Amino acid sequence: MAVGDIVNGIATDGNTITFQPAASVSIMLSSVIGRATGAYLIDGVSVGYIGNLGNADAYMEPSDRVVKVFINNTNYYYSAASPVGNNSGYTGIQVQ
Repeated sequence: MAVGDIVNGIATDGNTITFQPAASVSIMLSSVIGRATGAYLIDGVSVGYIGNLGNADAYMEPSDRVVKVFINNTNYYYSAASPVGNNSGYTGIQVQ
């Protein structure tokens, strides 16, 4: 991968997402999507809450989807498992 490359990932049927870039790579996540799950910044031990990604009865509001979170190999992205039948994902761009 190179600076400027678009990155994204999708988890289906209640699976989790852990996106940890390679060493010396930084990514700016511009959007996280999901239903009935949470988005987190983690370092393998500590967890920082980015936000709730909706619930089982309603789709997310636009403000829940748009983020500007920078991640790297030390502090990376995690999305908890959403209920079976729901998907979650992220998109961003490599900045370093």
